[in-house]
Amino acid sequence: VSGGIDSMCLLHFLNEQKSQLGFDLSVINIDHNIRENSKNDSEFVKSYCKQNGITFHSFKVDVPEFVKQNKVTVEEGARICRYKVFENLLNKGIVDKIAIAHHRQDQVETILLNIFRGTGLKGASGMDYQSNRFIRPLLDTSKAEIITYAQEHNIAFVEDETNADTDYSRNFIRQEILPKIKEHWHNVEDNIISFSKICKQDDEYINSIINFDNIIVEKNLIKIPLNCFIYKPTITTRIIRYALTHLNALKDFEQKHFAIITNLAQKNENGTKIKDRKS
Repeated sequence: VSGGIDSMCLLHFLNEQKSQLGFDLSVINIDHNIRENSKNDSEFVKSYCKQNGITFHSFKVDVPEFVKQNKVTVEEGARICRYKVFENLLNKGIVDKIAIAHHRQDQVETILLNIFRGTGLKGASGMDYQSNRFIRPLLDTSKAEIITYAQEHNIAFVEDETNADTDYSRNFIRQEILPKIKEHWHNVEDNIISFSKICKQDDEYINSIINFDNIIVEKNLIKIPLNCFIYKPTITTRIIRYALTHLNALKDFEQKHFAIITNLAQKNENGTKIKDRKS
């Protein structure tokens, strides 16, 4: 919970439903140390939790330093640091699942971002309602519905001034690209969502006909038999993706990287290595 309208509405909704659905609720708040008033936002969430008897977990991460050390964007650095906190809480058993307030507009933006970066069916499918122990209860909920919910239940929230900064890719899509597209295609968000569902169906079918059983999975090593690379790129790419997912190394891989790995395997040159996956 950041304190913004999306996460505050999700918090209110889950708090209302916890008794009926039978789960315990706690809040994770992360100060990314990006904005001067971020501490105030954390205090706002802490106060709300105290007033409503909700367990509160507070963390602070140094995103600017992480960005400097790892040469990533602020957006990506914040995401990595945030999910490290999430994974740590999950691995320690402090929480069983983490609910994230991604909504319908976030889904549309994610799909467009993936397409602009060069994606396959997986990226064009967008976010899932559940990814391992992460759940997205609002994924079919529009921003307008969230605003209406906040008004009807008199839910207080804070505004993140960085939402207006179009240097961030997602903000640029939200404020510059989508409004222009909607001038010509009014139903574009519905159409993008429909497109993503078709991509997801196709991707799931292709994965269902691939035999992953002959891939050897060890702790920090994945072995793919060379005969897996006789198939079409549609199959080999998914086999490589499967391996990278188990190694937690899929982030930042693009189609060109899959092609490099496939080419290396097809040459069958013993001892050859790829030293820089971004080269």
